[in-house]
Amino acid sequence: MSENNPYFGDDDLVTNTSNRVPFCVCVDISGSMAKTDPTTGKKPIEELNTFINELHKYIRESNGLVDSVEFAIVTFNSEFQVVRDFALCKEEDPEVNLEARGGTALAHGVNLALDILEQRKLDFKNNHVDYFQPVLVLVTDGKPGDQEDLPATAQRTSEAANNGKLAIFPVVIGSDNDEAKWREITNILSPLSPKHAPMHLRGLQFDQLMDFLVKSMEQLVISNPDDGKPVATADPDAGGGWGTW
Repeated sequence: MSENNPYFGDDDLVTNTSNRVPFCVCVDISGSMAKTDPTTGKKPIEELNTFINELHKYIRESNGLVDSVEFAIVTFNSEFQVVRDFALCKEEDPEVNLEARGGTALAHGVNLALDILEQRKLDFKNNHVDYFQPVLVLVTDGKPGDQEDLPATAQRTSEAANNGKLAIFPVVIGSDNDEAKWREITNILSPLSPKHAPMHLRGLQFDQLMDFLVKSMEQLVISNPDDGKPVATADPDAGGGWGTW
């Protein structure tokens, strides 16, 4: 965890016993994220910051989500760190302003996200707070720089997903017309997610991704949790909700 990150502790678990949705975004902040997208003329890192901040705002302003969704952020470039540990979204939280540089230690970033998810589930259990199936969203624009470590990471994510202990959604962003490149990247990431194939988000359309995510979370919080046992998220394959946008 970054030394600059505050420790949120378990006070909220004592004063607010609402059923929790542990939700983590694991995002690529490598140097290529600072390059201008050829279709939109925008930089992916800037659109990513906007997406994260708007998602945080939506959660904290939603009566149905504000007391339940715990939002965490993990980043990876040549290094990997927890930018925000699991906590409810509050007005006083600072906005995210991620900067892009370095390589793409994707496997290490995902492993770190899994580690803090496991720790948070223990916190819930120790405080007798029910929780829903954790959600992990992985966002990247290229191939992992630590691809040799990906099989072990994929084993962790696939076992958790197949056992109903994790919903993982890999998202590949970028707009150029090199379809072979996008197929290669999505094929590399596919083993991470046995339930949901990696999505290619064209044109940096993060608004559509956010729409899918909030609908999934809203559906979760009106369900009945059973101490982390599988609870279905909104069907991403219905109505074109998950695929290539």
